[in-house]
Amino acid sequence: MYNFSLHYLTLSLLTCAYYITAYELESKEKRRANHLRYGLVLCTHTLHESRTESNELFFTSITQINHGGPDIVHDPREKSIIAGLNLKAGRLSIALSDYAAAFTLFEHGISYLGDDKWASNYDLSIELYDAAAEAACVLNKRDRVGFHVGELVAHAKTFDDSVHCKFCSLLYYCLLVNLFLKLFFPLLPRRLINRCKGTSKCGSLERVDGFDI
Repeated sequence: MYNFSLHYLTLSLLTCAYYITAYELESKEKRRANHLRYGLVLCTHTLHESRTESNELFFTSITQINHGGPDIVHDPREKSIIAGLNLKAGRLSIALSDYAAAFTLFEHGISYLGDDKWASNYDLSIELYDAAAEAACVLNKRDRVGFHVGELVAHAKTFDDSVHCKFCSLLYYCLLVNLFLKLFFPLLPRRLINRCKGTSKCGSLERVDGFDI
């Protein structure tokens, strides 16, 4: 008796092997172009799915697009659209409490804007840098906080454009100072006392400023 299940499984495995081999034989540029094309096609289908399915498909489409990368996109208008899609995906990730994914998406979005972003895509640049700075604060990425805040403040046209980013930066460094005080302040009196005990002047004291020696 002919086993149709085994035949179907064998055919599926051979098909997968064929596509894997074909993918590996493609040039790097061809692979990236295909990732971009697949991602854009998937993205269009998110408009016709339910909310949950749409979100899952949307993340998959953005991942595919970002595998292609900004260098494979030559149309400035298309780059701007993809940057906006990364911003949308990043905000959706924050709504799902995934700040690590959001930060990566925001930085991908920035990479699509190009060198003239502050002239050609000012509003989108403000939103992406502001969102990236906030996500970096949550993830404790100090260098990236400083970089994104610095870029935004340097190019912001008005105070209102940079006020949220400045507040995030201020809050971040206040939290760092607060953490430092909580960790090290209890040790400071003991260190000072031990230092005093090492001198002839304070060596005979049993209490210093209310602390037992």
